[in-house]
Amino acid sequence: MNKTKPRKFTFKNEARATGLSSVGAGTPNINIRLAGVDVGYIDFNNRWNSKPDLRIQIHLMVPREPTPDWSAKWKWVTLKKQFDSGDEAKVFVNDNFAEISKMVFIEE
Repeated sequence: MNKTKPRKFTFKNEARATGLSSVGAGTPNINIRLAGVDVGYIDFNNRWNSKPDLRIQIHLMVPREPTPDWSAKWKWVTLKKQFDSGDEAKVFVNDNFAEISKMVFIEE
């Protein structure tokens, strides 16, 4: 099998809540994937949002050095840029593939 490096991110919609659990649920997030591994998500900021001016944001998993208090090898970071639609955020992520793919954490 020919394993080539991916040249773009792929996206997977989270499942939409159904039944009574869907009453307070907003638009599901979109997971950002690289080589089949989740590396972040696009957040629609509509679940119990106390800041109505927040728009769609991108959150990424980035490497970090574990400390005695916290053993995780990665942490969440939120990009400052905000978007009006999920499609806009997807285009931004793939347009900036070279920079973002160097940043994200992938478990080996």
